[in-house]
Amino acid sequence: LSNVKWISEYLIKCHPEDDVFNYQVGDGNKDHSWWGPVEVINMERPSFKVTKDNPGSTVVAEAAACLAVTSILYKDIDKTYSDTCLKHAESLFKFADETKSSGYTAANGFYNSWSGFYDELSWSSVWLYLATNNNSYLESAKEYYTKADQNSQWALCWDDVHIGAALLLAKITNDQTYKNAVEEHLDFWTTGT
Repeated sequence: LSNVKWISEYLIKCHPEDDVFNYQVGDGNKDHSWWGPVEVINMERPSFKVTKDNPGSTVVAEAAACLAVTSILYKDIDKTYSDTCLKHAESLFKFADETKSSGYTAANGFYNSWSGFYDELSWSSVWLYLATNNNSYLESAKEYYTKADQNSQWALCWDDVHIGAALLLAKITNDQTYKNAVEEHLDFWTTGT
């Protein structure tokens, strides 16, 4: 729980306003030229953010998912903190949903969003459904899942979270479509498809 709270505290600090999310510190090219401990870096460390004018639904929705999960974990432990996480999660999801843009171009070349942003919108909205029991989040999760890249040969990772959304949607809805997607994914990674 302390590890989860450490990162959720960081994400909350990165979200100072509804339509602002600070997503990166450092320049990828300069950072990769440094082969030493981070504590003694003496180069410029620029920071980057997404806003309404420069959106990035991928990274914003991923943060929303993390904070929604944290709100679930802390619901019976620290209700005030759970509510804070949920407030930020809902705000971030709204921002990502309204802008629908991959964005966060400062990470290009290192963390491109090859899968787009619909997988993160589905992922975050399914977690928000689990945190709130609000059916509009479930409907969004199902809608965005159909628009997400359906590559069953890619592992759940920072870029592609559609299979995680499928797993949660299968559990929630018992719909065979999501079960089939999870089975196909597991088959690829075990016996092949």
